[in-house]
Amino acid sequence: MRALKSRCVGILGLCLLVAFFIPIVNLIWTLFENGKSALNLSLITQITPPPGVEGGLLNALLGSFEMVGFALLIAIPVGVLLGNILVIHKQKRWIVPIQLMNDTLLSLPSILYGLFVYLLIVVPMGQFSALAGGITLSFLAIPMVARGSEDLLLTLPPALKEAGFALGARDSSVVKLMILSICRGLIGIVILTFARLFGETAPLLFTSLSSSYLNKNFLEPTASLPVTLYNFAMSPDASWQALANAGALLMIGIVLVASILARYFLAKRSAL
Repeated sequence: MRALKSRCVGILGLCLLVAFFIPIVNLIWTLFENGKSALNLSLITQITPPPGVEGGLLNALLGSFEMVGFALLIAIPVGVLLGNILVIHKQKRWIVPIQLMNDTLLSLPSILYGLFVYLLIVVPMGQFSALAGGITLSFLAIPMVARGSEDLLLTLPPALKEAGFALGARDSSVVKLMILSICRGLIGIVILTFARLFGETAPLLFTSLSSSYLNKNFLEPTASLPVTLYNFAMSPDASWQALANAGALLMIGIVLVASILARYFLAKRSAL
């Protein structure tokens, strides 16, 4: 009887797995069918074209990497430091509201960050910019990096921290030791954060907007891959729609590669 129940549960799990993958495979196939005319080298070597003209998504791709990279430069040191504070001082009462605030920021809709930065930076500057987009994404990334750092630090043996303080080490020295101990896992957290930020659309509509050019000025409107795909997908032009479908496949591939790399680093970290 137990073997029968186990087999039934196994079959049910397999059916659920197949049901889960059916819409994903259908989505990828639909994107490929609708975007195969734009799946060529020009997709990543040419900038976004006018309607009815062949082109690519180079400016949008570079804009996304630019803003996400800027966001990570801010979020990594701030988020890792915050994660260390949450772990080292977790017994203190004043740490509870900080942890609650971090959890709240982690669950807020991303569009609220976009509206906040729009009022904070875009309105005073009088224009959209890659700077505003990068700052918005950094606000999204900081609580994610902080939570990931906290979870990684909690896997360390408490004796590591206690030994450092017992030897008279300063807080900064203990923090450095703990960061070095989770360095490999931290790389995985950063890659996961990159994958999450790379697909953000709503906050960039209020901050970086878009551009049809390869923008080299960080203080001017800049194209991003998600916003460009949104605009092209809503267009009646067939060439833009094909670019949108091909770009969506490209984004799925980038996020998939990032997720696999993150899993590799996190698995290596847990195996040590």
